[in-house]
Amino acid sequence: FSLNAECGKADQDAILRLAQTADILAFQENTPEFVQSLEDKGLLDDFPYRLGTAEHESFGTMIWSRTPLTLVATGKTRYTSLVVHTTVHDTVWTVSTLHAVSPKDGSGVWEQDGAAIADLLRPYVGERLVVVGDFNAIDEHLTMRRIRDVGLQDSMTGWALTAGDGWQVSWPNDPRVPFLIRIDHALHSASVDAWRPSFVTLSGTDHRAMIATFAPH
Repeated sequence: FSLNAECGKADQDAILRLAQTADILAFQENTPEFVQSLEDKGLLDDFPYRLGTAEHESFGTMIWSRTPLTLVATGKTRYTSLVVHTTVHDTVWTVSTLHAVSPKDGSGVWEQDGAAIADLLRPYVGERLVVVGDFNAIDEHLTMRRIRDVGLQDSMTGWALTAGDGWQVSWPNDPRVPFLIRIDHALHSASVDAWRPSFVTLSGTDHRAMIATFAPH
């Protein structure tokens, strides 16, 4: 379950409901107040392990898990990006979550951040690697192409559209405008099978939540 919580303003009761069927939670724009409130509501009961940062504005990124986490690496990115190991159902997984800068911050900074993400993930593509988060890029953007080129596949590809599938978008969740683009992605290495992610609208955040399912190949 991955969500950009928009500086911790996302509907926490909805998060707790959606988390019930997840093994791992990944939050971008993870603030100290957001973490404290989720703890007060009992999230630690089901997800006692966590790694990452809780910071104000857009800088915090955190993974919560039902199973123990080991920090493997952090990225040289503006916002926190991390890679962890955990074992779920007797399988060792390498899990990364990240939040890339927006192209509105400038094309040079945006491209540099994308390159840093590619550098972060490249050493782990031989493992059972899954990557979720707010990439601030659509499939066709240069940064996404370079990240996939390290040896990752997009969970949205390779699937025939079924009735009601439609155009999967994740941003912006704003009553003044329609959803326009998908900048939240779920990627995986060749040793992983994946299903098409689903996207769920929550209140309090400009992103839709993404629910991705993976299995060993």
